[in-house]
Amino acid sequence: MRHVRLSTAWHLSKRGYTNIICVDRWMFPSKSSAGFDRNKIVRTTYGDPLYIKLAEEAIQLWKQPIFKGIFHQTGWVLGTTAPRMSPIVSLSSNSISAAGAFDAMIHTQSSSRPH
Repeated sequence: MRHVRLSTAWHLSKRGYTNIICVDRWMFPSKSSAGFDRNKIVRTTYGDPLYIKLAEEAIQLWKQPIFKGIFHQTGWVLGTTAPRMSPIVSLSSNSISAAGAFDAMIHTQSSSRPH
């Protein structure tokens, strides 16, 4: 849970702590490191409402002026070719709908032609 450790370090620095060390298991810069590229995902698709709330709080923090030019919220699409949603996808969509974070669900019939 690298994001939790970085969040903790950031909050400690905001409270005046100055001797904070963050350790990554990879050498810098590493393609395996969480900070290697610009593309990150903050998702709210969890089955547990607590995780949805935490993710929504994280998104609001990323919108603060200090992160201007770094965070770009683009939205997301969740799709499946299965005849029905898996239990975790169903639970996630129900939870995010209840939290008011779900814009629309589009149901279509699957195509019978090969892809």
